[in-house]
Amino acid sequence: MLRLINNINYLFVFALIIGVLLISQELFQSKSSNQYLRQQNAVALVNDMHISEDQYIKYISTLGIDVIDENDEELLEIVLEKMIEEELLLQKGIELELHKFDIQIRKAIIQQVINSVLLQNEEEVTEKELREYYKNNKKKYQLSKLIHLDIIFLNSQREEDINLLLEAISTIGFEESKKQFHQELFFSIPNRLISIKDCNQLLGNNICKDIFELNLNDISNPIKYENGSLVIQIRNTNRDILDNDLFNKLYDKILFDFKNSEDDKYFKDYIQYLKENANIKRYDLDVKNN
Repeated sequence: MLRLINNINYLFVFALIIGVLLISQELFQSKSSNQYLRQQNAVALVNDMHISEDQYIKYISTLGIDVIDENDEELLEIVLEKMIEEELLLQKGIELELHKFDIQIRKAIIQQVINSVLLQNEEEVTEKELREYYKNNKKKYQLSKLIHLDIIFLNSQREEDINLLLEAISTIGFEESKKQFHQELFFSIPNRLISIKDCNQLLGNNICKDIFELNLNDISNPIKYENGSLVIQIRNTNRDILDNDLFNKLYDKILFDFKNSEDDKYFKDYIQYLKENANIKRYDLDVKNN
């Protein structure tokens, strides 16, 4: 009986020693693993693929979380576990070669590559570059033309009456002639700059189309209107806005367009570089026989 008890004691001690050794090995491996991850600036290793600290921080920012309490271990673990799961799914997708056969996945990857390439072109834009771009594309930023009309309405379409009015305009000027010849219309012309849309509502499309071709201080030829004639002078337009004023007013749009233009050129050059350094073979496409 005593011998049996001694054997049990020996077995207990042996099992205890084995347990201590296993725990020590586990702790050593865990410590070694943590040390390796720290050396790699990684927070996890998934099938030999690192999840870096930088990836971890950026992933948190995509969740819309501005500040994470470093002591909130539960939340930190949830985020890391989510990243590990996504990494496993990504690796599975690559294993299944979905990027080769799934059009939507290919498009998503290509778009991310484009975004990554364009990030390399984030250079500071100088005032000189922006003004040069504006100068070369000025027509693109011209404001819609506005005009301020002055009208003489003559309640006659007889040639002699019209000639009398035109002679007066050339002699004493438009303003004085208006005092002598103008007859009131059933509507009033706004005493301000108006758009072609406003003009169309007042005088009709055909008249306004010709009027908006006139420049500052120009006087139109007599225009038949209702039972009379119109003679119109352009008192003011918005074309006299200084380029500098317009540049400052549209600065944000010009900057946006300039950056897009530069991105287009940069990307075209990058694609050309890839083509020149790639081994590409083209085959005749015989679509009719397919």
